[in-house]
Amino acid sequence: MNDSATSRPGLIEEWVGVYLRLGLASAFLVSVYGRIGAARWEGFLGWVGQLTPYLPDVLTPFAAVTATTLEILFGLLLIPGYRTREVGFGSGVLLFAFAVSMMFGEGGWRAPFWYSVFTASAAGFALSTMGVTRWSVDGLRS
Repeated sequence: MNDSATSRPGLIEEWVGVYLRLGLASAFLVSVYGRIGAARWEGFLGWVGQLTPYLPDVLTPFAAVTATTLEILFGLLLIPGYRTREVGFGSGVLLFAFAVSMMFGEGGWRAPFWYSVFTASAAGFALSTMGVTRWSVDGLRS
């Protein structure tokens, strides 16, 4: 593994980086796609309310919009590999927050393990430690 943000990883690390980017991007964007439509959005708001019992009900729509906005932003930035280290770290933090909320919300402690949310969070953090790959916008810029 390379410590420098500008060093080039080996071929296997490059493919792993692409795989992590596209895997996380597709997970974010497919989950957002599932919320399109008024009925689906209302159901999503209810689910967010269940996962965030520590928030006042008035903040549920804000939490839902914030999470959705970040998922869209991270998904769209990960596909071409723009600011990959920062987006990877942000993805790890966002998914870790989801996992913890799932544990303490109505999902119970097993929910984030059933849906592999901790694994996805770890993938984001792993991506944030990888060097710049040639198959990314970051690679073209360096």
